[in-house]
Amino acid sequence: MVNRVTVIFFVYLCAVHQVYSAILTNIRSEAGVSSLLKIRKEYYMVDFDDDNVLTHHNCHRYIRIDDINGDGDITYEEVEANPDTPRFPMEVFLAWDANNDGVLNDIDVNAVFEMVPGTGNIVDLQEFLTIYSSRMNETTGPVMKIQSFVQAERDFLIIDENDDNILTREEFKLEFRLADKNKNGNLEETEVRHMFPMRSTPPENICPNISVSCSVDDVILLFDAADKNQDSQLSVDEYIQHFGNLIQN
Repeated sequence: MVNRVTVIFFVYLCAVHQVYSAILTNIRSEAGVSSLLKIRKEYYMVDFDDDNVLTHHNCHRYIRIDDINGDGDITYEEVEANPDTPRFPMEVFLAWDANNDGVLNDIDVNAVFEMVPGTGNIVDLQEFLTIYSSRMNETTGPVMKIQSFVQAERDFLIIDENDDNILTREEFKLEFRLADKNKNGNLEETEVRHMFPMRSTPPENICPNISVSCSVDDVILLFDAADKNQDSQLSVDEYIQHFGNLIQN
């Protein structure tokens, strides 16, 4: 008689293989920025211990919060019915549902980590964005490279001196003054890179007049171009949507 555990394990492997075959044929290096912003929000909701990486424990805990009937399978109806957890769009739920069976469970979580190179014990933001945007049939918003998206977020976090997830004009001006090493009131090409330290971006994309000068007024024009709602401050979403497109990888 075939061991029951062996059969269950074989079925699990078949399910996982089916999942990976579907995902690996459609790995995205770029996606619609609106979808990427939604996935990013989901990433930080899952990262409940705020260490900027996801573990198996993070993901299992996150989806089990919505397991209202305790059967180990989470349906979208359970997600919608739980008043104690934030709602997330159906498209995100479907992206989590790696084997397309209409429920979220341990197989879906394990599929995430099997996709990650190396030990497969943690998932970072870029890996998470890549996996879940690849699981979507289509993404929304202007297309952006995922690597550029992540670099833009890192830039924002560096410039956001008080860690309030908002950039003000004063913070932007402060970055200008810090980058202006020779204190001549203008940024040279190398100094522009000090202002945007994580960016692999041609300085002329940051300051069109770099061959002549790059003054604080030029930098504020860049700020204003990103400030879509004209409230004199930049959210992380505004920053990524504008500056991510300036990055060249």
